[in-house]
Amino acid sequence: MAGIEYGSFLFDVTDGVIVLHQLTFRVQSSSPTLSMTSRGPLAVFPGVDQPITSLVLRAVTDDAVQSRTVIYTVTGGPRLGRLRVRGADDPGNLTTFTQDELDAGAIVYRPLASAVDSPWSGVGDSVLLNVSTAYAASLRDVALSVNISYANLNADNARELIRSAPLRVDEDNTAYVRREQVR
Repeated sequence: MAGIEYGSFLFDVTDGVIVLHQLTFRVQSSSPTLSMTSRGPLAVFPGVDQPITSLVLRAVTDDAVQSRTVIYTVTGGPRLGRLRVRGADDPGNLTTFTQDELDAGAIVYRPLASAVDSPWSGVGDSVLLNVSTAYAASLRDVALSVNISYANLNADNARELIRSAPLRVDEDNTAYVRREQVR
């Protein structure tokens, strides 16, 4: 279904005394439009899973019914990493995912490039996607650019690099951070 469609039907109205014959009810409808509101770039720190959030990749429709699932299908790439479901045991490449999964932070990009391949200036990768939802025309060849660099330390990946145990400090005392507390 594409573009605007028209339809009509005839009907009669009566109040029991007066009858109006052959009234026309006209209907005009149009397909919803799918569009990208954000699409990268994705900033990745080498060796750390980077969540792909809706701040980086988001598709919406102008449809009144916003409950229809938006589906992303990987058609090309990535060359230097993998798309995965966060915490999944399956190491295979992810080929489809949804906007709801992106909104929940469940989809991650895992860089495969080694530290030597990722200088401060970074190396580039990309993921080519088709985006679809019910009743709207699909978006083809949507590119998500990826930059893998040591400069890409951010709130999403810092917790993966440095894990620390709680440090308790009593009032008017001193506490020292020990090696066991930082992993």
